[in-house]
Amino acid sequence: MNTKSLDVIDITLAERLISIPSESWTPKISYLVSREMVDSEILEGNAFIGTLRKQVFESYYEGRKNFAIQQTNYGWVQLKNGFIVDPCRIILHGNKKTLKPVENIGQFYNGLDPLNITTDEIPVHYNSDELFPVLRGKHKEVFSRLLGFKVEVSGLTMIEAAYIANLSLDGLGTNRKLVYEFLIRSGLSKLIPYKNVKVVFPQMAASLPEVFCKVTE
Repeated sequence: MNTKSLDVIDITLAERLISIPSESWTPKISYLVSREMVDSEILEGNAFIGTLRKQVFESYYEGRKNFAIQQTNYGWVQLKNGFIVDPCRIILHGNKKTLKPVENIGQFYNGLDPLNITTDEIPVHYNSDELFPVLRGKHKEVFSRLLGFKVEVSGLTMIEAAYIANLSLDGLGTNRKLVYEFLIRSGLSKLIPYKNVKVVFPQMAASLPEVFCKVTE
């Protein structure tokens, strides 16, 4: 399936290809959904992680609505024509659910492709962006070292998790099992290249190939 020439994306069809039900397409896993849509060739473009900025209602004052600016760590697909596909912006047409490419008028910014960055390009770590708690001890030491951080962090952001998941087996070294077990427990198995899982967890790769990243080998 390739929707590069279509105006809308049929979500029912997309769900079958990426094996992630649309009911769970939330900001937390927005990058996972975006990545799967690109890897499965539903969309032609790049899956980015960046910041979504939107206006949200805050209160009334003297009869006027006051709004605040909310910023969220977020994933989306940047199409080759410059339009954006937001995986959480589902449109209902009767019983049919679709996504529609939109122009980026400043809501999506600082987008990065975690598959093509170095540790020096990883954004500044903010506690408010942590989505996946890290266990004390060995886990904190390993993740902080892989990310090039001098201070151990309490959790990972989505871009940090995606970056680590796509490190080579040589880059992960003896910690590959620890890293993959953490990602799988955190619901991030779709970030792990299937070819690597076949080496680290061959039985799991053979029995559950659909839960890992379908990258070209």
